[in-house]
Amino acid sequence: MVDTIRLFKCPADQWCYLKEGEYSWARAFSNGISSSTERKLSPVYSKYQRKSCEDITSFNQELNNGRKCDVSLQCMSSNCVDGKCKGKDEGATCIHDYECDVGFSCLPDATFPFQTTCKILLGEGKPCVSDLSCKIDHTCWTQTPKDGLTNNLTCTEMYVRETGTEIGFYSEFDNVYRDSLNAGELCKSGIALIKSKTSAMCAEITSVKTNLDNYASSLTGNGPFKCSLKTTYSSPQGCRYFYKDQLIAEDGCECSMNATLNA
Repeated sequence: MVDTIRLFKCPADQWCYLKEGEYSWARAFSNGISSSTERKLSPVYSKYQRKSCEDITSFNQELNNGRKCDVSLQCMSSNCVDGKCKGKDEGATCIHDYECDVGFSCLPDATFPFQTTCKILLGEGKPCVSDLSCKIDHTCWTQTPKDGLTNNLTCTEMYVRETGTEIGFYSEFDNVYRDSLNAGELCKSGIALIKSKTSAMCAEITSVKTNLDNYASSLTGNGPFKCSLKTTYSSPQGCRYFYKDQLIAEDGCECSMNATLNA
């Protein structure tokens, strides 16, 4: 039975973290319930009975706008409103994208002195410098081979182009497998065939060739054998991914969902 409630204030760099619905409260009705069968009716059953001040730094920090928050110190914008991190509204001056609220990006004006303010995210075909400038379902990319390596980047809708569609390309990873997936963000299939330094084509994996069988034949036992994501085709357990008769990329083979079979 609750007969006393004591409260005290935490220091400025600490807080008493209480999740909504999990803290204790008391009222006259049902306060004295002690029967084990009726205990759940009590407003203090399975709730916080004692809570200590904790360092704010022990909780989520530098949350992006739109993320759930409890106090403003958790947000990159230093502004927690109605339980969510909130950034600057449209038209407010800014320096970085994270300063702007969800749906906006920090972009320069088209005329001198090119002041940067929070503006609505850019749509299809709009010039851009990074994905952060574009709508959430768009990427900042060179759409066609004639656009050059990185000279004509525009916001481009993702995962809409059919297999066989030619697209622009520039390498961000210097790794064919990762570059194929990166350029493939423009394609319905999610993967592209790299053709040159400025050209790629939406493709799909039609066959996978592996040296795993040859490697396994040199082992003793009946298998199945363990696999690894770290090896390439030239090493044991590598895979080559093909679109028809064209090699897309090679990488370590994907593993079984059965953890006992994986290295």
